[in-house]
Amino acid sequence: LKISGQRIEAEITGVDFNTSLRVNGRSPWVIRAQWYDVAQGGVRTFESESLWFDPAPYLDKRKTIGVFIDPAKPGRYAVDTSFLPKHLE
Repeated sequence: LKISGQRIEAEITGVDFNTSLRVNGRSPWVIRAQWYDVAQGGVRTFESESLWFDPAPYLDKRKTIGVFIDPAKPGRYAVDTSFLPKHLE
């Protein structure tokens, strides 16, 4: 999707635990975001991949996050977390 998808900027709505997943008694963090899709006429919500550290300090003053979407398949997307440090994973 980073190559063929459409990049949009979604409003960050929060950072939460992904409680549907547990590894060694821990749940990963996810970044949640939303975007108003003018073409579809509604709000779309997005969730990042699982992160094994709290990304909140790295979001700092960010209000938006990049999301690559597949215009042909609305449920297919990837939240761009490339700005986060890799050594904490």
